[in-house]
Order: sequence, then C-alpha cells, then structure tokens
Amino acid sequence: DGVGKRAYAAMERAFHDERYGASAPLRPDTRLTFRDSITPPYLPGGSPRGVTQLRAYELLLREGIEGKQVLDYACGLGKWSVHLAQLGAHVSGFDLSGVAIERANERAAYNGLEIRFDEADAAALPYEDGQFDVAVGIAALHHVSKYPGTADELLRVLRPGGLAVFTENFGHNPLLELG
Repeated sequence: DGVGKRAYAAMERAFHDERYGASAPLRPDTRLTFRDSITPPYLPGGSPRGVTQLRAYELLLREGIEGKQVLDYACGLGKWSVHLAQLGAHVSGFDLSGVAIERANERAAYNGLEIRFDEADAAALPYEDGQFDVAVGIAALHHVSKYPGTADELLRVLRPGGLAVFTENFGHNPLLELG
C-alpha cells in the first residue's frame, strides 16, 4: 500500500543519510582517484564491483560522453558525476538522500565543476522529457526496482535512442536473488 511504501522509502532515506553523513573528507578527484571504482579484483586496489563498473565505463567511453547531457541515476556522493564532468559531459545527478546531495554538491564545488544535483525520488524526477542523452546508474537498481514508476520515469527523461548504462553489485539485489 501507499503508506507502507512511503514508510519504507523514509527508512531507506534515513539509512542512506546516516551512511553518507559518515563519509570521508573531500579530496580532489582525479583519474587516479577514480581508478579504484573501475579496477577488477585481480589487480592491486581492485574490488569485486570493479569488473562490472569497468565494463560500464568502457561502454560510456566507447559511445562518447563529451558534450552530452548525462544523468547520474542515484548518484550518491557524486563520484561518477564528477569524473564524467571532468571528461566533458554536462552532468545532472539525483539521489533520495539529502545528505548525499549536500556532499555531492560539496564535491563538485571542491573540484571546480558545475553539476546539478537534486534530492529526488526515482519515480518523480525533476527533469524535462528527453533531457538526457545518457543515463548511468552504479549499484542503483536494487534501490529503485522495488518502487513502481521508476522505469517509466527513466524512459521519460531519456531522449529517444538514448543510452542507459547500469551496473549492479551482487549484494542485496532482488533481481539477482531470484535466480
């Protein structure tokens, strides 16, 4: 029911606000600091997520993002937003957590970048129809797949023929747990 879903979303928001509130101090973002996000586990400094995130990154670079309107879907602290903006994309990002959005804005300012960040629900995005050429979501699906309307809303803000690139970690993913 609607009340239960709103209560669940409020719990999820509070959880992420607390988690993001405990994030590390800001540092300049460079290609080297971004590298840990896309390094596979068999390389020094790698992580299990590095494999899927590297594939997403390679796809984005192959398609080209310079000058394109990019949506960082459930952007968290804005690490991908900052890096994609450094590569020449015009980036907007959203997250359910207001604390994450505060930190993402701080991160963009710290790196001298103009990025639009919005606290928003994935089922009611504050963007125009067809505004984005590319949408990228890193470990976002397990957060939004349980809420109705999120896929339709993504399709609404993505231009016809636009590219959506999502990666998912294996933990707490209801789609993967079905298998």
